Amino acid sequence: MVIRKSQLFDFIVYLFGAIFLIIDLVNCISKASSIFVVLSFVPILFITLYIFFREDGFLTIDQMLSVYLFMFCYYTPLHQYVDNVNIHGFSPITTTDYAFANLLIILFLLMYVLGRKVRKKNHNIQKFTFNIRLNSISLLILAVLSIGCVLWLQSKHVLFSLNEVASISSDESLSVVILKIIRFIPISSLLLYLYALKDKTISGSYKFNTLMFAVIGIVCFIIFFPINGTISRYLLFGTYLMILHALFERYNHKSIILIIAFLGFYYVFPAFNFFKFHSIDEIGQFALGGFDSSFIDYDAYEMFVQSIHYVSKEGLLWGKNIITALLCFIPRKIWTGKLNQSGALVAGYYGTSFTNLSCPIYAEFYLAFGVLGIVFFSYLFARLVNFIEEGNKTNNTFFRSVYSIAVGMTIPLSRGALLPMTSFFISLVISLIICCLVCQCSIKKGIQR
Repeated sequence: MVIRKSQLFDFIVYLFGAIFLIIDLVNCISKASSIFVVLSFVPILFITLYIFFREDGFLTIDQMLSVYLFMFCYYTPLHQYVDNVNIHGFSPITTTDYAFANLLIILFLLMYVLGRKVRKKNHNIQKFTFNIRLNSISLLILAVLSIGCVLWLQSKHVLFSLNEVASISSDESLSVVILKIIRFIPISSLLLYLYALKDKTISGSYKFNTLMFAVIGIVCFIIFFPINGTISRYLLFGTYLMILHALFERYNHKSIILIIAFLGFYYVFPAFNFFKFHSIDEIGQFALGGFDSSFIDYDAYEMFVQSIHYVSKEGLLWGKNIITALLCFIPRKIWTGKLNQSGALVAGYYGTSFTNLSCPIYAEFYLAFGVLGIVFFSYLFARLVNFIEEGNKTNNTFFRSVYSIAVGMTIPLSRGALLPMTSFFISLVISLIICCLVCQCSIKKGIQR
């Protein structure tokens, strides 16, 4: 096999990655009480790698899903089993629990792969998109809107406050819905600009347009400041992934993704937990973290097992959690029977006071309809990814921006819970539609003049 110079860097990264995985697996086998449980994680690893490498591209939905699967379905739970870690301690996790959970995850992966292979070209997809062009007027309006957003967030004391993500994620009152949409308008504006710049669909003064872009970019940096304690770190880094995708969607070296994921989950991400409980004035106490399988943000696998326990004792939700997520913007004052997010539901069953917990997407499917729920909704989830990907291939600015949003939201949605993460995803799409309408109106007025 001949390795080209352009592929040498990727080859070295993959080689070191393979060596690391083999050594780590052998080490886990030597320390584990049951080799069978350790080996039950191996199919998850292989299917995850298949999903990651099956298609070309940089920062795709499949690649982000693979990063999640590796970290939250293979590597972390494997070490949690070997180290006998039970983060929340709701109920004991047995060898049988690990084996059954892994079988269900494998089922989820197989149905996802099957759904991704079944592709039908949608010729009507253009009917649901905007053909966006930008000019100096539309960029000025978007810049003014972005500045207004940051001022409004500051007036509501949710710009740099501490640890408010729990209430923002779980509340569906009108004011919080508006807050979510407003928070994402600058990001949507930035995505539209980046794609319009690539497609050369921006008219007007180059210097003025660049200035407006700089204003929008600065606002985005302020709202999504890397050490902002208000926003979930998954959402915070997700917004940066959206921008990175828009900038480097045609970049060839996807091994870079593995390096970013390694550094992010091993060092940066655990360290940024500091800013959930400390202000910017305490920056001197900040230090880079390290991997710890007992870290609370790595509770996705455990919450899946606890969801299985919940179903065995309380029964299925019969799709109420899925319906609640899809109708996330209906306030509880109107829909009094609306369920809480699934992580809170499972945690509440065990009587814990802290209920802002994850609930991975396959756990949501299992809570809804059991094994059949995983089969059906995993396949449906894959078909939804196909639809979004098909729109991205149309070279339409709106759908390409939606795809960037989906890339950034893949890990948060996969980790869950489904209700708050769906709410954030829909908020992003609504903010994008608002920005698109602004651009369309400004272009029409410019033509009329």
